Amino acid sequence: MVDIATLDFETLPICKRPDYPPKPVGVAINAPGIRSRYMAWGHPTDNNCRKSDAIRLLKDLYRQYPVLMHNGKFDLEVGERHMSLPLVPSKGWHDSMLLAFLYNPRVWSLKLKDLAKDWLGIEASEQNKLNDWIIANIQGAKRKKNLGEYIYLAPGGLAGRYAKADIKMTKALMKLCYNYVKKNGMLAQYEIEKRCVIKVIEMERAGISIDHKLLSPDLAEAKKVRAKHERAIKKKLGD
Repeated sequence: MVDIATLDFETLPICKRPDYPPKPVGVAINAPGIRSRYMAWGHPTDNNCRKSDAIRLLKDLYRQYPVLMHNGKFDLEVGERHMSLPLVPSKGWHDSMLLAFLYNPRVWSLKLKDLAKDWLGIEASEQNKLNDWIIANIQGAKRKKNLGEYIYLAPGGLAGRYAKADIKMTKALMKLCYNYVKKNGMLAQYEIEKRCVIKVIEMERAGISIDHKLLSPDLAEAKKVRAKHERAIKKKLGD
């Protein structure tokens, strides 16, 4: 495996298009000659750089190395929209989530923390610390299921420890899954998956035209069939 640069953006809350992708407030980076660091510029406190500093370093890394992310579809768009980076890095890119799917397409979850715990024995201790801070300091957060939408409000140092833990997990998953995919002759399938990611991004941006009038009867019928099967399942398994 060649040298790679691993990154993970932390951003404002994720919204639907056209307000997607969200603006980043920091980025965790690991690369040859660069120990894991978190460059923070948009948190309320404890920032350590300007956004322009991060852009400069990321552009340099994009020119030198393939870029690794977990769920690259998100980070690639954040980088292009808000950090003046190309959508597809010139040296290529890797996605530990796609590799994990090829490693085991029946896995119950492709989320980074779940995979790291189940396959690598890595606990999400930094996430727990961050969540504790969010609940203690942000009004109303305790009632939310997804505390991740408040990361941008945390101090840069605390968010940074969380983000650096993420890139550590991402690199470990890459090592495990890439070797398996390569050994089992699935690199061609991996490249297809990556090309599909870029096409999906393009489709989401452009939108897909549909015939509402033609589809309306089908939608109504589909809802009836779904309700029928839900009743059958509840009858079999109970409420």
